[in-house]
Amino acid sequence: MIHPLSLALLAGAAFALAACEADPPSVDTADITAFNAEAARTAALPVTPFNDLPAGTVTYTGAFGSDAAVDGDDSYAILGDMEMTINFGNQDVNGDLSQVNLIQNGTPEQEMDGTLDIDGQAVNGVIDATASGTLTRVDTHFFGEYTSVDLDMNGSVRNDVFVGDAVAGTVSGGSTGSIDTFNLELDGNGNFYGSVVQ
Repeated sequence: MIHPLSLALLAGAAFALAACEADPPSVDTADITAFNAEAARTAALPVTPFNDLPAGTVTYTGAFGSDAAVDGDDSYAILGDMEMTINFGNQDVNGDLSQVNLIQNGTPEQEMDGTLDIDGQAVNGVIDATASGTLTRVDTHFFGEYTSVDLDMNGSVRNDVFVGDAVAGTVSGGSTGSIDTFNLELDGNGNFYGSVVQ
């Protein structure tokens, strides 16, 4: 079941951060709506049978997102870009999650610095990977804060327009470091999707 990102816009909600102090968000509320629709559509696509999996190496581009808690406050979400490459010969998965945006109460707040590297495998088209790295945000006092995260990505290769031309799955996890200056935990209902650029 797809759990859409929260879109509860509070009255008077505004950016808590000055643009000169933090990277402005690379998404808006329309992008949140589009992500929810595409995540649901892609998750409903048929799984590619083992015998129909592509040959060679295929790169899928798309997005990932999830509702989240920051330091125990569950009014947040994250949304970013995904690029995933699967080598069907050795069943290796790599890629990255980038342009990770922090959203609060449905309002995009800032793009966090940092890229999460994807590493894993896709045995018979079943994706089991981890996205790891460090994300840095600017808090309301204009200080940089960082967290090391590991996100579990589990999914499968899907058939969209062509055989094996899409991927979809779930993303979960959060902070792992003992000296992180803020804590990020996904709610367990996050999603990712990607498709082959035609």
